[in-house]
Amino acid sequence: TDLLIVAGTSLVVSPANSVVCRVGSACMRLIVNQEPVGESLGVDYSERATRDVFAQGDCDRVFAELAAELGWISDLEAQKDTLPPESRAVLEEVIARDPSHTDGSDP
Repeated sequence: TDLLIVAGTSLVVSPANSVVCRVGSACMRLIVNQEPVGESLGVDYSERATRDVFAQGDCDRVFAELAAELGWISDLEAQKDTLPPESRAVLEEVIARDPSHTDGSDP
């Protein structure tokens, strides 16, 4: 496993919380949440951390911004109508701020 993404969880419910411990020691772990979680399970948010990355915020916003950063926003936009209204609104905000985004209507 190259990357484990943990999103929107307190990591307190067992056995599901053990997934952060079950990946190899070289596996990067991206934690997306409103607050840091999992320290008691070995997640390390210190400056010396080599495998754990914390992206603080609302999951919809963090992942939409990540998609924009990676150049995947058009792919996500294609699924916009399948999203719940709140998620769609967040995506539309991120799209509006993305200077590289085009909606395909320009000549």
